[in-house]
Amino acid sequence: AVKILVRLNLETPNITSLRIKGVSANRDGVLGDTEEKLVYFCAGVSQTGEGDDPNWPEFIKFSLNGTTPNKICVSTNAWNWIVTEVNGIAVDNLMVDQTSGHIVYTVLAVPAPPWTQAPDNPCNPWASALGLVCDKRWAGGASTSKQAAGKIIEQVYRLGEYPVIDKGKAQHTDNSGNLDLSSYIVAAGMQMENCQDVAGVVCALGNVVGCSNDMIRLARWLDWPFKSNTVAPLPGGFWTNDSMAFHYVVTGADGIYDATFEFKYSVMLTMWAEGISLNDYLNLLVPSGESQPSPGTPSKPIIH
Repeated sequence: AVKILVRLNLETPNITSLRIKGVSANRDGVLGDTEEKLVYFCAGVSQTGEGDDPNWPEFIKFSLNGTTPNKICVSTNAWNWIVTEVNGIAVDNLMVDQTSGHIVYTVLAVPAPPWTQAPDNPCNPWASALGLVCDKRWAGGASTSKQAAGKIIEQVYRLGEYPVIDKGKAQHTDNSGNLDLSSYIVAAGMQMENCQDVAGVVCALGNVVGCSNDMIRLARWLDWPFKSNTVAPLPGGFWTNDSMAFHYVVTGADGIYDATFEFKYSVMLTMWAEGISLNDYLNLLVPSGESQPSPGTPSKPIIH
C-alpha cells in the first residue's frame, strides 16, 4: 500500500493522544483515504511510534487505500482530518482540519540512480524534475519504461539546438562529468547541447520516473574518428554525414536511446533511436563497411 508521512501539530498542549484519520476530499486525488491511527503527542507535536520511520522523528506513517494509476501522471490531493478519540475518550467524527494542495507524482518504479531515497540528500527526486517529466508533453501517460524513455528523447530532441556533435561544447556538463540538470530544467532547449548533455538529461529524467538506464560512450581506440551515416543533429541541423571522435547514448533493458540525432531509416522514414539493440543502432550510426565504435563502461550522470 502507498504510505505518507504526516507531522501533526496541536494548539492545545494538554491533549496527549488522538485517534485520527484522513478522508479524501477531492475526486481527482489518487491516494484515497488514510488508515485510522492512534497518535501520541508531546507539547502539541506528534511523536514517532511503533511502525513509524525513526529517520523521520515526529512524522507518523499512514497507509492509504487508494490505488495509483498504472501510468506516469500528476494529481493534487486533499484530506479532511477526522478525530474519533481524544485522550482515550471516544468522540463523534470531528473534522479538525483540512490539508490540500498535495501534489503527487505517480511514477513507474522507485527512482533509480543518480536519484536516491536517503533522507535529506540533494539527490532525492526533485519536484522540478518530476514536474517537468510527468507533464503530458514529456513522459506523462506512459505506462512502460520504453514508452517513457521514448517520449523523453522526442521532447529533448525537439527542444534542443544545433550544433550538437562533438564540435559543439557541452553547456550543462563539466569536464568531470557533472551535469547541471537544474539549469537544463530552467532553460530546456535554450542553449546549445552536445551528445553528453543530451544523454545525461535523458538518463536522469528517465530514471526519476522509474526507468533504469545508463549512459555509455561510444568510441574507437584512442578516440580515433569514425564516420557517421546521414543524420540530422537536433532541430536546426542539416542532414549530414560527418566524422566524430566519440558519441554518448543512453542504454537500458529496452535497448539504445539517442535524442541527439534523427536518423534516415529509409528514403521516406526518419525517426529517433528508441529502444533498439546496440547492433541495430551501430548499423544506423555508421555506414556499412566502416569501423564501428565500441561501448564504454555504463555510468550514471552526476547531477546537481
